[in-house]
Amino acid sequence: MTDEMWDIVLDVHLRGTYLVTKAAYDQMIEQESGGRIIMTSSTSGLLGNFGQTNYGAAKAGMAGFMRCLALEGAKYGVTVNLLAPAAWSRLTEDIMPETTAEPLAPEKVSPAVVWLCSDDAADITGRIFAVGGNKVSLLAWQSVEIASRPNDQDPWDVAAIGEKIRAASADFPKPIHFSDLM
Repeated sequence: MTDEMWDIVLDVHLRGTYLVTKAAYDQMIEQESGGRIIMTSSTSGLLGNFGQTNYGAAKAGMAGFMRCLALEGAKYGVTVNLLAPAAWSRLTEDIMPETTAEPLAPEKVSPAVVWLCSDDAADITGRIFAVGGNKVSLLAWQSVEIASRPNDQDPWDVAAIGEKIRAASADFPKPIHFSDLM
């Protein structure tokens, strides 16, 4: 990958999202009546996908942007959520078989978007949804404690912390794949 290939994808997807979101957010703040922002990400950034490092980085960056803006927007009544849609379209027809055209029709994504923009969703913010077909999944971070000791003690030595991490690794949550969501 060249630097130019990296830059153009981040400019389009991450910077483009920032610019559009900033314009909408500023207007919502000025109007003082709250609002709804839905960003469109991708499982390529949220879960990973081979061969899409630049695209994945941009889409993952959107998740961080959304989480921070959701916290900032809460005091103004602005909710901010992120959607990772899976739909068959002219943009995905080269990577999805035509047999997915009906099961993953774009109109099956729309109801979740519309609901997230409604007054009923005024308390739903800072969340990531994977939507495809007639399935909606919440993608959420988890924290799994591996080792802990009081902070007034000396730091872990490399071998001891390594043993703790290795011992816990068999119980690490398994990676989620796109196919798990559909």
